[in-house]
Parts: sequence; structure tokens; C-alpha cells
Amino acid sequence: MATMKKSIKIISILLAISTSVIVGGIVVLYFNFKLPTTIEMRNYFSSHQSEFENKNAEILAVLAAGGHVDSGGNAKVGYLGLQATSEPSAQIMYFTHRAGIGVGSFGTGIAYLESQPVTLYPSLEAMRDDGGKDDGFVGFGRLSGKWYFFFWGSH
Repeated sequence: MATMKKSIKIISILLAISTSVIVGGIVVLYFNFKLPTTIEMRNYFSSHQSEFENKNAEILAVLAAGGHVDSGGNAKVGYLGLQATSEPSAQIMYFTHRAGIGVGSFGTGIAYLESQPVTLYPSLEAMRDDGGKDDGFVGFGRLSGKWYFFFWGSH
């Protein structure tokens, strides 16, 4: 009888610890990988705009010379990675926020596009609604001039 009570107590403690670890992990993931809202993304761009414009000028010069652009992140400017192409027109996508794991990844970013996308979304929230429907989704919304915010997803 004493052994059974001891076993139940140990199992209860292990369950409590397991539950705490799982809930704590979910909370940490939520707050560390929470994607910005449209307003937060506009504020993010506004606070980093001069850095993005300077980096963008460098990248456009490299693309014009036919050089290779490093796709790695840049903490000073404020992005995790980038994609840059000059064909058919310059398109530079700065990936600023990322969430998910493996094939269930998604995120947001800031893009410089010389040609306006066919479809423009009013908000990141609207893009997230459509993003779950298509694998490889990328949607854009206007920030100012040739600058856009975007949402991407792959699953």
C-alpha cells in the first residue's frame, strides 16, 4: 500500500513537470516566434528604413555589375536572410521574421520591388488567411514607393 502511494506520488510529480515543460515551451515559442502585425511591420520598417535603403543601394549596385549577393542575414540592418534578383526587374526580399519548423515554415519581410505585384493585400493579416491555402505562398502589401511588406509560407 505504501509502495503504491509512493508510485502515484512520483507519477503525479512527473506529470506536473512534463506539463510545465510543455506549456512553458509553447509559451516561449509563441512569444519568440510571434509574427508582427501590419502596424508592427510598418513601425519596423520605419525604424530601420535608412539601413534598408543603404543596404538596398549596395545590393542594386552588385546586381547591376552582375555580381553575387550574399543571402545571409544582417542584424544591423534587421533581416534574417534575403533573396535578390535583377531579372526581369530588381526584386530584393529581406526576410525579417520567421516561425514554424521545416516544411511548415512561414514568416514576414520587407521587399524592394521595381515592378508592382499584380495582387496587393491590404494587410499581413489578410495574407495569412490566404497563405494557408497555397504551398509556396508569397503576398505583398505596399509600404511606400517601391517598398512592400510581405508574408510567405510553405507547408
